[in-house]
Amino acid sequence: SETFFGWLPASWNARLEEVVEHTGLDQAMLLEFTHMAMKITLLVGAPHVLIFGPMNYFLGGHPSSADHLSYLSFGNVKDGSWLYWLYALVVWWVVAVVQRTMYKAQELFLERRFDWLRAMPPSRANTVLVEGIPEEYRSDRKLLEFFEDILPGDGNVQRAYVCKDVSMLMPIQLELEKSRHKLSEAEAIWASCGKAPEKRPMVRLSCWSQRVDSIEHYARKVSELEPAVAAAKATIVSESSSGIGGINLSSGFVTFSNRVEAEIALRLDGISRDSEEW
Repeated sequence: SETFFGWLPASWNARLEEVVEHTGLDQAMLLEFTHMAMKITLLVGAPHVLIFGPMNYFLGGHPSSADHLSYLSFGNVKDGSWLYWLYALVVWWVVAVVQRTMYKAQELFLERRFDWLRAMPPSRANTVLVEGIPEEYRSDRKLLEFFEDILPGDGNVQRAYVCKDVSMLMPIQLELEKSRHKLSEAEAIWASCGKAPEKRPMVRLSCWSQRVDSIEHYARKVSELEPAVAAAKATIVSESSSGIGGINLSSGFVTFSNRVEAEIALRLDGISRDSEEW
Protein backbone atom coordinates (compact mmCIF):
# COMPACT_ATOMS: atom_id res chain seq x y z
CA SER A 1 0.00 0.00 0.00
CA GLU A 2 1.17 3.55 -0.78
CA THR A 3 -0.61 5.13 2.17
CA PHE A 4 1.20 6.81 5.08
CA PHE A 5 0.78 3.75 7.30
CA GLY A 6 1.10 1.23 4.48
CA TRP A 7 4.36 -0.05 5.93
CA LEU A 8 2.52 -1.41 8.98
CA PRO A 9 0.64 -4.30 7.33
CA ALA A 10 3.58 -4.93 4.98
CA SER A 11 6.02 -5.40 7.85
CA TRP A 12 3.49 -7.31 9.96
CA ASN A 13 2.75 -9.81 7.18
CA ALA A 14 6.39 -10.25 6.07
CA ARG A 15 7.47 -13.88 6.33
CA LEU A 16 10.95 -14.76 7.51
CA GLU A 17 11.65 -16.76 4.34
CA GLU A 18 10.98 -13.64 2.26
CA VAL A 19 13.35 -11.59 4.41
CA VAL A 20 16.09 -14.22 4.02
CA GLU A 21 15.60 -14.32 0.26
CA HIS A 22 15.61 -10.56 -0.31
CA THR A 23 17.93 -9.16 2.38
CA GLY A 24 19.99 -12.10 3.62
CA LEU A 25 20.18 -14.31 6.68
CA ASP A 26 21.89 -11.75 8.93
CA GLN A 27 19.10 -9.19 8.52
CA ALA A 28 16.46 -11.89 9.03
CA MET A 29 18.15 -13.03 12.24
CA LEU A 30 18.24 -9.44 13.46
CA LEU A 31 14.46 -9.36 13.05
CA GLU A 32 14.20 -12.68 14.87
CA PHE A 33 16.27 -11.23 17.71
CA THR A 34 13.82 -8.34 18.08
CA HIS A 35 10.94 -10.84 18.01
CA MET A 36 12.61 -12.81 20.80
CA ALA A 37 13.13 -9.62 22.82
CA MET A 38 9.48 -8.65 22.37
CA LYS A 39 8.35 -12.11 23.46
CA ILE A 40 10.49 -11.94 26.61
CA THR A 41 9.19 -8.44 27.33
CA LEU A 42 5.61 -9.66 27.00
CA LEU A 43 6.05 -12.75 29.17
CA VAL A 44 8.16 -11.03 31.82
CA GLY A 45 7.24 -7.37 31.64
CA ALA A 46 3.47 -7.63 31.34
CA PRO A 47 2.99 -9.61 34.62
CA HIS A 48 5.29 -7.20 36.44
CA VAL A 49 3.36 -4.15 35.27
CA LEU A 50 -0.16 -5.56 35.51
CA ILE A 51 0.14 -7.87 38.54
CA PHE A 52 3.24 -7.38 40.67
CA GLY A 53 3.30 -3.59 40.36
CA PRO A 54 -0.21 -3.14 41.81
CA MET A 55 0.61 -5.74 44.49
CA ASN A 56 3.64 -3.70 45.52
CA TYR A 57 1.48 -0.60 45.69
CA PHE A 58 -1.43 -2.04 47.65
CA LEU A 59 0.29 -4.77 49.71
CA GLY A 60 3.91 -3.62 50.01
CA GLY A 61 3.45 -1.37 53.04
CA HIS A 62 4.57 1.90 51.36
CA PRO A 63 8.08 2.25 52.84
CA SER A 64 8.91 4.67 49.98
CA SER A 65 5.98 6.97 50.58
CA ALA A 66 8.00 10.05 49.58
CA ASP A 67 9.26 8.48 46.36
CA HIS A 68 6.29 8.39 44.01
CA LEU A 69 8.31 6.81 41.18
CA SER A 70 8.91 3.71 43.34
CA TYR A 71 5.26 3.01 44.17
CA LEU A 72 5.07 0.08 41.71
CA SER A 73 8.59 -1.21 42.28
CA PHE A 74 10.12 -3.64 44.75
CA GLY A 75 11.43 -0.62 46.64
CA ASN A 76 7.88 -0.10 47.89
CA VAL A 77 7.89 -3.46 49.71
CA LYS A 78 8.74 -3.23 53.42
CA ASP A 79 11.23 -5.58 55.09
CA GLY A 80 9.78 -8.92 56.15
CA SER A 81 6.78 -8.71 53.85
CA TRP A 82 5.35 -11.99 52.56
CA LEU A 83 5.88 -10.60 49.06
CA TYR A 84 9.56 -11.54 49.42
CA TRP A 85 8.55 -15.21 49.12
CA LEU A 86 6.51 -14.43 46.03
CA TYR A 87 9.45 -12.72 44.37
CA ALA A 88 11.64 -15.75 45.02
CA LEU A 89 9.29 -17.61 42.66
CA VAL A 90 9.16 -14.64 40.27
CA VAL A 91 12.94 -14.72 39.88
CA TRP A 92 12.80 -18.36 38.80
CA TRP A 93 9.90 -17.56 36.48
CA VAL A 94 12.04 -14.90 34.76
CA VAL A 95 14.99 -17.30 34.48
CA ALA A 96 12.81 -20.06 33.02
CA VAL A 97 11.13 -17.75 30.49
CA VAL A 98 14.38 -16.17 29.29
CA GLN A 99 16.21 -19.51 29.06
CA ARG A 100 13.38 -21.29 27.26
CA THR A 101 12.88 -18.42 24.79
CA MET A 102 16.58 -18.10 24.02
CA TYR A 103 17.08 -21.84 23.57
CA LYS A 104 14.10 -22.00 21.21
CA ALA A 105 15.43 -19.07 19.20
CA GLN A 106 18.86 -20.73 19.06
CA GLU A 107 17.35 -23.93 17.67
CA LEU A 108 15.60 -22.02 14.91
CA PHE A 109 18.75 -20.05 14.16
CA LEU A 110 20.91 -23.17 13.84
CA GLU A 111 18.39 -24.80 11.53
CA ARG A 112 18.35 -21.79 9.22
CA ARG A 113 22.10 -21.35 9.50
CA PHE A 114 22.76 -24.91 8.37
CA ASP A 115 20.30 -24.49 5.47
CA TRP A 116 22.13 -21.30 4.47
CA LEU A 117 25.51 -23.02 4.61
CA ARG A 118 24.28 -25.96 2.51
CA ALA A 119 22.85 -23.60 -0.11
CA MET A 120 26.04 -21.53 -0.36
CA PRO A 121 27.45 -21.44 -3.93
CA PRO A 122 30.52 -23.69 -4.33
CA SER A 123 32.72 -20.82 -5.49
CA ARG A 124 32.10 -19.11 -2.16
CA ALA A 125 31.98 -22.17 0.08
CA ASN A 126 35.21 -23.65 -1.30
CA THR A 127 37.30 -20.47 -1.47
CA VAL A 128 39.72 -19.48 1.30
CA LEU A 129 41.44 -16.13 1.82
CA VAL A 130 45.20 -16.59 2.32
CA GLU A 131 47.31 -13.85 3.91
CA GLY A 132 51.00 -13.56 4.64
CA ILE A 133 52.09 -15.46 1.53
CA PRO A 134 55.91 -15.78 1.55
CA GLU A 135 57.83 -14.07 -1.24
CA GLU A 136 58.74 -17.33 -2.99
CA TYR A 137 55.06 -18.35 -3.34
CA ARG A 138 53.67 -15.06 -4.62
CA SER A 139 52.35 -16.22 -7.96
CA ASP A 140 49.14 -17.96 -8.98
CA ARG A 141 50.99 -21.12 -10.02
CA LYS A 142 53.21 -21.33 -6.93
CA LEU A 143 50.28 -20.73 -4.58
CA LEU A 144 48.25 -23.49 -6.26
CA GLU A 145 51.17 -25.91 -6.15
CA PHE A 146 51.79 -25.22 -2.45
CA PHE A 147 48.28 -26.16 -1.34
CA GLU A 148 48.15 -29.06 -3.77
CA ASP A 149 51.32 -30.46 -2.22
CA ILE A 150 50.40 -30.13 1.45
CA LEU A 151 46.98 -31.78 1.05
CA PRO A 152 46.70 -35.54 0.49
CA GLY A 153 45.66 -36.80 -2.93
CA ASP A 154 45.46 -35.00 -6.26
CA GLY A 155 43.07 -32.44 -7.70
CA ASN A 156 42.44 -30.72 -4.37
CA VAL A 157 42.79 -27.19 -5.74
CA GLN A 158 40.76 -25.82 -8.64
CA ARG A 159 42.52 -22.47 -8.94
CA ALA A 160 44.57 -19.97 -6.98
CA TYR A 161 44.78 -16.22 -7.38
CA VAL A 162 47.31 -13.87 -5.80
CA CYS A 163 46.10 -10.30 -5.35
CA LYS A 164 47.82 -7.81 -7.65
CA ASP A 165 49.12 -4.29 -7.12
CA VAL A 166 46.77 -2.26 -9.34
CA SER A 167 47.81 1.19 -8.15
CA MET A 168 48.86 2.04 -11.71
CA LEU A 169 45.44 1.02 -13.04
CA MET A 170 43.08 2.54 -10.48
CA PRO A 171 43.43 6.27 -11.39
CA ILE A 172 42.87 5.54 -15.08
CA GLN A 173 39.95 3.18 -14.36
CA LEU A 174 38.27 5.70 -12.05
CA GLU A 175 38.70 8.46 -14.63
CA LEU A 176 37.20 6.20 -17.31
CA GLU A 177 34.20 5.36 -15.14
CA LYS A 178 33.70 9.05 -14.34
CA SER A 179 33.85 9.98 -18.02
CA ARG A 180 31.38 7.24 -18.96
CA HIS A 181 28.99 8.47 -16.29
CA LYS A 182 29.29 12.07 -17.48
CA LEU A 183 28.75 10.96 -21.08
CA SER A 184 25.60 9.03 -20.19
CA GLU A 185 24.37 11.98 -18.16
CA ALA A 186 24.94 14.40 -21.04
CA GLU A 187 23.22 12.08 -23.53
CA ALA A 188 20.23 11.74 -21.18
CA ILE A 189 19.96 15.51 -20.83
CA TRP A 190 20.08 15.95 -24.60
CA ALA A 191 17.50 13.20 -25.11
CA SER A 192 15.16 14.93 -22.65
CA CYS A 193 15.37 18.05 -24.84
CA GLY A 194 14.33 16.10 -27.93
CA LYS A 195 17.92 15.97 -29.26
CA ALA A 196 17.57 19.40 -30.76
CA PRO A 197 20.98 20.47 -32.20
CA GLU A 198 20.80 23.87 -30.51
CA LYS A 199 20.18 22.27 -27.10
CA ARG A 200 23.21 20.00 -26.89
CA PRO A 201 24.58 20.17 -23.31
CA MET A 202 27.72 22.22 -22.76
CA VAL A 203 30.39 22.05 -20.06
CA ARG A 204 33.03 24.46 -18.82
CA LEU A 205 36.32 22.62 -18.17
CA SER A 206 37.72 25.38 -15.95
CA CYS A 207 36.76 28.77 -14.59
CA TRP A 208 38.46 30.62 -17.44
CA SER A 209 37.87 28.24 -20.35
CA GLN A 210 35.11 28.41 -22.90
CA ARG A 211 32.16 26.06 -22.76
CA VAL A 212 32.51 22.96 -24.97
CA ASP A 213 30.11 20.29 -26.15
CA SER A 214 29.67 17.79 -23.26
CA ILE A 215 28.92 14.77 -25.42
CA GLU A 216 31.86 15.31 -27.75
CA HIS A 217 34.23 16.06 -24.87
CA TYR A 218 33.40 13.01 -22.76
CA ALA A 219 33.13 10.71 -25.78
CA ARG A 220 36.65 11.75 -26.73
CA LYS A 221 37.90 11.13 -23.17
CA VAL A 222 36.30 7.67 -23.12
CA SER A 223 37.91 6.77 -26.45
CA GLU A 224 41.31 7.90 -25.10
CA LEU A 225 41.02 6.18 -21.72
CA GLU A 226 39.73 2.78 -22.87
CA PRO A 227 43.00 1.81 -24.65
CA ALA A 228 44.99 3.11 -21.65
CA VAL A 229 42.99 0.92 -19.27
CA ALA A 230 43.34 -2.11 -21.54
CA ALA A 231 47.11 -1.54 -21.76
CA ALA A 232 47.43 -1.22 -17.97
CA LYS A 233 45.47 -4.45 -17.46
CA ALA A 234 47.65 -6.25 -19.98
CA THR A 235 50.78 -5.01 -18.19
CA ILE A 236 49.48 -6.29 -14.86
CA VAL A 237 48.66 -9.71 -16.31
CA SER A 238 52.03 -9.93 -18.04
CA GLU A 239 54.07 -8.92 -14.99
CA SER A 240 52.09 -11.14 -12.61
CA SER A 241 52.57 -14.25 -14.77
CA SER A 242 56.20 -13.63 -15.68
CA GLY A 243 57.70 -14.00 -12.24
CA ILE A 244 57.30 -14.35 -8.47
CA GLY A 245 56.65 -11.37 -6.20
CA GLY A 246 56.84 -7.93 -7.75
CA ILE A 247 53.30 -6.92 -8.65
CA ASN A 248 51.97 -10.00 -6.83
CA LEU A 249 51.04 -9.16 -3.24
CA SER A 250 51.07 -11.21 -0.02
CA SER A 251 47.33 -12.02 -0.06
CA GLY A 252 45.34 -14.28 -2.32
CA PHE A 253 42.41 -16.65 -2.74
CA VAL A 254 42.48 -20.42 -3.16
CA THR A 255 39.43 -22.28 -4.47
CA PHE A 256 39.35 -25.97 -3.56
CA SER A 257 37.51 -28.76 -5.33
CA ASN A 258 35.40 -29.62 -2.29
CA ARG A 259 34.36 -27.97 0.94
CA VAL A 260 36.26 -30.62 2.92
CA GLU A 261 39.62 -29.46 1.55
CA ALA A 262 38.66 -25.82 2.21
CA GLU A 263 37.85 -26.62 5.85
CA ILE A 264 41.13 -28.52 6.25
CA ALA A 265 43.07 -25.57 4.81
CA LEU A 266 41.35 -23.18 7.24
CA ARG A 267 42.53 -25.31 10.17
CA LEU A 268 46.13 -25.74 9.06
CA ASP A 269 48.53 -24.49 11.70
CA GLY A 270 52.28 -24.44 12.07
CA ILE A 271 52.99 -24.36 8.32
CA SER A 272 55.81 -21.88 8.89
CA ARG A 273 57.99 -20.97 11.85
CA ASP A 274 57.14 -17.34 11.13
CA SER A 275 53.75 -16.59 12.69
CA GLU A 276 53.19 -13.80 10.17
CA GLU A 277 53.30 -16.22 7.24
CA TRP A 278 50.32 -18.22 5.96
